[in-house]
Amino acid sequence: MLVTREKVENEIRKLGLHGFLKAHGVSSTILKKSQLLTSHDRNELSKYYDKVKEVEFDSKVDTELIDGINREVNNLSWFKIVNYAIYGVPKGIFLNMSTLRFFDQLAVLSELNLSGYNDYFQSHYSFDFACYIDSNHKHHYYLSGDGNHRITIAKLLDLKYVNADKLIIYKYNPEKFHQLESYELSVAKLNSLLSTPLFKFTTYDGSIEGGVELDINTLGKHFSKTIRIKTYSGSSTIILNSNALHSDEIISQSQKVDNAVTIMKKIQKDHNHFVKVYKYYPMRFKKLLFETYIFLNENMAFDGKYDTYHKRLAKLSALTTYFSD
Repeated sequence: MLVTREKVENEIRKLGLHGFLKAHGVSSTILKKSQLLTSHDRNELSKYYDKVKEVEFDSKVDTELIDGINREVNNLSWFKIVNYAIYGVPKGIFLNMSTLRFFDQLAVLSELNLSGYNDYFQSHYSFDFACYIDSNHKHHYYLSGDGNHRITIAKLLDLKYVNADKLIIYKYNPEKFHQLESYELSVAKLNSLLSTPLFKFTTYDGSIEGGVELDINTLGKHFSKTIRIKTYSGSSTIILNSNALHSDEIISQSQKVDNAVTIMKKIQKDHNHFVKVYKYYPMRFKKLLFETYIFLNENMAFDGKYDTYHKRLAKLSALTTYFSD
């Protein structure tokens, strides 16, 4: 190819990506489409689709049916993916894409224009895909091997099809989908409870059995908010990010979340009750009670009665409302 990366970079700097693409045969209609259609991450699909088979394909895939690449890129337009890779990614967005690889493809476009690039693309490249067949029998394709930058450019330029070598086929499993829905509903309830002032009560010196502890754990590629709470079955770690779970973990995590919600609602109810009870206690007595409960918590051996610890948390939190300053 005669066009270099440097020449492409200079031309894009001068015209902008939008102007560069128009100068090389990409219509306004195609550009608008590439700015509206978004990429999707297939991680969540693994929770409620079952692998059916793997086949040698050696055929063509309609580019319209390609929903995502083999990277964790979700809800970004195909235009933005390329634009961010060239100009820089805004804070809070993760995009692991190579500027130079996009320049290589855009150099071909610069030399051949859109029609020539399409012919070049079809004669040079083929890809492996995962195909997800939904409940309406519609096919959704996700790149499963190499070619993230080339497929992104194919979507950006609205090429009619891409060549495929191999397909891994998955089918929708309604039972797994409803399990995931149930899990996410339970997590929403738990997050709602965690946003209340009561469950920000975790700042005392010394541990409080039955309390709620929040932290951030790294699980693989995903950041996952986790909760540790004393439950009737012991100390339970709850993951609040479905991407950090395998499909076979969803049910057990849902049960843990539901258990935590039940316990936290009980603590909340007891808290409200004790706020009213302590209203008429002298301040000196309230402070004495608080110190007593802290002492008992730190020095009494656990007797297996979680209700005791959860009620103590409710009492402690109720008492602090009177001398939080």
